[in-house]
Amino acid sequence: MCRCSSPARASCPGKHWRWPEARLASIIADRAGQFSTATEAIPADLAPGTHTLLVQGQSSHREAQASFQLHWIPPAVQLDTYTVKPGQDFGFAGSCFLPNQTVAVRLGSPMGRRLAAVHATARSNVTGHVAIPLMPEGNYVLCFVGQQSQTPTSVGLNIQGSP
Repeated sequence: MCRCSSPARASCPGKHWRWPEARLASIIADRAGQFSTATEAIPADLAPGTHTLLVQGQSSHREAQASFQLHWIPPAVQLDTYTVKPGQDFGFAGSCFLPNQTVAVRLGSPMGRRLAAVHATARSNVTGHVAIPLMPEGNYVLCFVGQQSQTPTSVGLNIQGSP
């Protein structure tokens, strides 16, 4: 549960969402002191777990709360093709990385040979192209690892014999 040490207050009459890690938008209540629906983005750096959202009236100082469970959605990546030859390049697209972080593309494992690095967009997406170096044919794992989150995702890649 999140506990807030100093409540943030909105303009009267109003309610305010608050987390100890972030100050969220004010919501203006109606004359009866109520509101029916509000949407607020959860801060990107809020850790997974159980949290409590607190809402406090500016004038009344009355509080309401709702608990919620936050889960991270693991990153996912799709390749243009899953079978390539050494020297050939292919494209990829992925989602659910931390916004604006560098994502390393590695061969074999999350600590394997780095083939490329791309930057996730503000919307947490990555796209790019990778060229496969000269190497033996076989089935390999291609790992995409976020630099800050260290969260990997992987896909299988078949490398065929030299051209």
